[in-house]
Amino acid sequence: MGVPSNQGSLVTRLHREVERFQAWSKTVEQRAEWEDAYPWWNDLYEAVRAVFQSLPAQDWTPEMLHDLLYALARDNEAEEILDELVDHPEVLLQLASVAMAYPDYEARWQVAHALGQLNESPAECDTMLRLLATADQEEYVRRRALLALGNLRSPSAEALALAAWDATEEYQRIVAMEVLHQVQSSHLPRILEAAYRDTRETVRKRAAWIGQQLASLE
Repeated sequence: MGVPSNQGSLVTRLHREVERFQAWSKTVEQRAEWEDAYPWWNDLYEAVRAVFQSLPAQDWTPEMLHDLLYALARDNEAEEILDELVDHPEVLLQLASVAMAYPDYEARWQVAHALGQLNESPAECDTMLRLLATADQEEYVRRRALLALGNLRSPSAEALALAAWDATEEYQRIVAMEVLHQVQSSHLPRILEAAYRDTRETVRKRAAWIGQQLASLE
């Protein structure tokens, strides 16, 4: 089934806006937060919103999804496209299956975060997040996927959080405590006691904050 002509023009507009960003990106030095300098963000946002509002999820082609993933990855600071994605869960689920193998981690972590915001998440959502939390090559993506599982109160969140704690990496440990707190794990007191003795101040401070939260509920 083809895309109706009125919708097709919106898809073409999105593709052209992505191409314009790609062309601009070749003219600038890509240092930290380099995307912020892009002068036509509003045009890209409007193109994304127009397609979201007009094209049903089942009509998104792989090419359109890749255009959206590129735009999402580049919008990793303002996160306006991410907010739009959370409001369109049908498109999000279509996008997530493609995002798993997308090379830019800036898109993958945002997809993981968006999945964690779903009010009603299907089983496939949990499966994708578990894969991102355990197998993604980028630590930041693994961390955000684990947080998403905690936010969804996934049955797999506790075991994955304990594994993240045992990995001993600083930020994985911080996220592990957050998730164990979210799911009200019986293992949390033991983990906090160990965290208070951690050599890293960031880990100790987060443990203290979570301990204060627990004390305020007593």
